Amino acid sequence: MFIPKIKLSLLGLLALAVVVSACKKDDDKKEDPAPPDTTKPVIQVQTPANNSTIAAGEVLRLSLVVTDNRELGELKIDLHDAFDGHTHGKTGGVFAFEKIIRLEGQRQEITENIPIPADALAGPYHLIIRATDRAGNQADFVEIDFNITSPSQPVIKSLTVNGSGRGHVHLSIPQNGNSVQAAVLGEFEDSDGLKEARLKLVEGAHAHKRADHDHHLWEREFQFGSAKTATIDVKIDLLKEWLEGKDEAEFELELTVIDVIGHHTERKVELHVEQAK
Repeated sequence: MFIPKIKLSLLGLLALAVVVSACKKDDDKKEDPAPPDTTKPVIQVQTPANNSTIAAGEVLRLSLVVTDNRELGELKIDLHDAFDGHTHGKTGGVFAFEKIIRLEGQRQEITENIPIPADALAGPYHLIIRATDRAGNQADFVEIDFNITSPSQPVIKSLTVNGSGRGHVHLSIPQNGNSVQAAVLGEFEDSDGLKEARLKLVEGAHAHKRADHDHHLWEREFQFGSAKTATIDVKIDLLKEWLEGKDEAEFELELTVIDVIGHHTERKVELHVEQAK
């Protein structure tokens, strides 16, 4: 009678071990940490539109939605002038705006009304939006270019390329030639006095994206002192080698006129250059 009792005890212990093992596995499953969050949040800006214009003294309305698969972290708004080109940094412009907003949940709508001072310098500005989630993942930042206008900014009375005042000019390199000439004429005025003008030729947006936004093919500066009116008359040779072996390419002529106060006025002309056949 003693031996059967031992067998029963062993069977009981075995059953208990199976139950304990099963419970431990269940506990391990419950304690397994969630996989790391590697999904970045998404920013969707509704207003303002890219390349929009707003007058000094008005309110810039920023409207956007931020979403994330788990938990949002924070949003950063950075608005600054772009008077020095596209280097993404403050350049001493009279107007700049920064704000950090703490976010919650998986989706949040943001509306921010940004007053533009009446004395803000006219010219190009950048509005850059960044966001992170609680895990530190960074969203693809959104950059919006816009212009602030002022009654005091320089006036570009005329700008022509080879006699055309249109915003898109076609030029043809002769069949046996290595370049085509673009004759640029401009006339400006400003009641406070003109300081300078900058004329720059860059590869057009239709050609291909530039990794270096400041890269340019040709540039010239004109000093006016503090004259109330001024003109420029310059000829630019558009070289066949700039086509990089293609039959045609797009370029952009960028003109910036600056007055003695610091107001900027910009004008752009697209140049379509083709090789004659």
